Amino acid sequence: MMRVTPGMKPYMIAAACVAAAFMIWLYANVDPSTTHIFPRCPVYVATGLSCPGCGTQRALHSLLAGDIAGAWEYNRGLFFGMPFVGALLLAYGLRGRMPRLYMALNSGPVIIAVAVLLTLWMVVRNIAGW
Repeated sequence: MMRVTPGMKPYMIAAACVAAAFMIWLYANVDPSTTHIFPRCPVYVATGLSCPGCGTQRALHSLLAGDIAGAWEYNRGLFFGMPFVGALLLAYGLRGRMPRLYMALNSGPVIIAVAVLLTLWMVVRNIAGW
């Protein structure tokens, strides 16, 4: 594992920002449903079942195009998961200042709850045909 020195941190942050900006640009300008440059869901390819993340790429494209209803149709779970992912990223970034928040969000009960919710979402979306 690479050791991160204090002098490397600004470069790593800048690289992460450039990568994020590129991904935002890519998803805003390239429709995942009409091109083959984006990966296909291995769960869907192997089983024909929609996993909890199926439709996320198309939903992100729709969100970036301002089509909230379209994004909702592609993956309703994304709207519930985004705040949690945001909280995880915030807790990770502030883990030195707020270690209890970081530890709470990365605790066993939270991980189990997320796994249960994702499993339930997979079952519900396949039964309902979402």
